[in-house]
Amino acid sequence: MNNCCEEQGNPPKKSRKVNSNVINFASLSPEAQQAFANFQLKERHRHLDDIENIDKDLAVMKKHYNIKPQSIFVNTWLAVKKGTPL
Repeated sequence: MNNCCEEQGNPPKKSRKVNSNVINFASLSPEAQQAFANFQLKERHRHLDDIENIDKDLAVMKKHYNIKPQSIFVNTWLAVKKGTPL
């Protein structure tokens, strides 16, 4: 269960620098809450379509090329930062 909105109007506690992109859902108007719910559902379906296409691509790679992905990039996010060249 997502814990985004259980505080009912109270902003999230500041444990460190707060991202300016964070919106307190409970503070939105009912219309804005509905619009956001609609948007989230659309995004969920869009991403599920992406996942279905990825699964199909992986199946073709395995069947026709005997290529299976390695588990080296399994984290949710990859951060790309400027650093010292190798």
